[in-house]
Amino acid sequence: MIDFETLYGWVRDLPIIDWHNHLDLRMLAEDRPLGSLYEVWVKSDPYKHRAMRICGEPEWLITGTGTTDVPSGGCSNDTGTTDVPSVGCVNGQDVRCPSGEAAKWAAWMRTLPKLVGNPLFAWAKMELEWLGLEPDGYLHGRGENISLADWTPSKMLTRFNVEYLSPCVGLNGIEALDDLEVLGNLDGMSVVPSLRMNAGDEVSVEVLEKFNAAGCRIVDVSVDDASQLPTPNCQLPTVAAFAAAHGWTMLLHLGALRETSARLRVLRACAPPSIQRPSPRSSIHWKVCQMFLATKNTKITKKNCPQKIIATIVHKSQMKILHVLHVLHG
Repeated sequence: MIDFETLYGWVRDLPIIDWHNHLDLRMLAEDRPLGSLYEVWVKSDPYKHRAMRICGEPEWLITGTGTTDVPSGGCSNDTGTTDVPSVGCVNGQDVRCPSGEAAKWAAWMRTLPKLVGNPLFAWAKMELEWLGLEPDGYLHGRGENISLADWTPSKMLTRFNVEYLSPCVGLNGIEALDDLEVLGNLDGMSVVPSLRMNAGDEVSVEVLEKFNAAGCRIVDVSVDDASQLPTPNCQLPTVAAFAAAHGWTMLLHLGALRETSARLRVLRACAPPSIQRPSPRSSIHWKVCQMFLATKNTKITKKNCPQKIIATIVHKSQMKILHVLHVLHG
């Protein structure tokens, strides 16, 4: 059996061929100096956000949005969070301003030491070492939010020895392909888009041709619910035929849970209106609610959709169910 050191020795100096990532094409095109460690490492990372929610951090210390529950007698400015000012009372809740970067960084530092055993903890150690930082202080919650202004996206990707880069672009981002000069080459790296779509999306051959002309060779399709497949509007046969004819590779995400963090925000009653939630009927949450209601002969309608049903379950103090939902949909 080949040992780890031998195997790693074979691959460590090979270039990275990245067929699927979520890098921002416009950020790559602008190639500006990066910001703080928080901005690069935490601000846009949904995995870290999910961990912070599960560890009990309020939404305003994660994304800067949300509310905090107060007693029904009225709103109070004293909710135990002194770094987030109150801006008034809305529907019995004390609405808080988005917090500053320092407070959000402190929330991440409180969370990170709790993640021992989670891949995020191991990844954090490797990422900090790669940046030349001593990880011990950070892993114990005492790290400094330093500036990364000496880095640009191209410099960081070059340091990683990236040779080929294919960021995901949704159907609604197709117009940007005409405006971005980064497509084709970035400091010696090949940069081409990959198409990201859902099984129920409408897509024409003309749109697929435009992606093909931009160098796209990967299409990643989300099939969150198998019932999407046999519908008359399903475009998968068209996309599959185009992919086969043009040498593309098609990836299918079958039954993946989407917007899981949004579910936890609903449970915590602090979901910002801008968050797009998955369609209840196409999600596992809907199926969970059907299962709970089946024994009660209750008809499911739009008025008792999963948000309200789950809130009812929680308010009946069925804490075991609440715990499962937190773990599954955090």
